[in-house]
Amino acid sequence: MSIAVAHAGANFAEVLYRQGLVDVPLPFVPGIEVSGHIRALGEGVEGLCVGQPVAALTMCTAVATRRW
Repeated sequence: MSIAVAHAGANFAEVLYRQGLVDVPLPFVPGIEVSGHIRALGEGVEGLCVGQPVAALTMCTAVATRRW
C-alpha cells in the first residue's frame, strides 16, 4: 500500500536518532506514525480501497517523499 501522507509524527525516538544517540542505518528517513489516504494498493489487497483514510505505524520512512 502507498499512502498519500497528510500527517507524520516526530517523537522522542526520532529525536534520539537525529542526535546520534541511537544507531540507525543511513540514509535515515524519520517518521514512525503516519496518517493520510491510500494512494495505491498492491496486487491481491482486499478490504481497503484507494482514497480511504488510514493511519499506520511504520518502521520509519513515514515522512519520505515516496517509498513505493
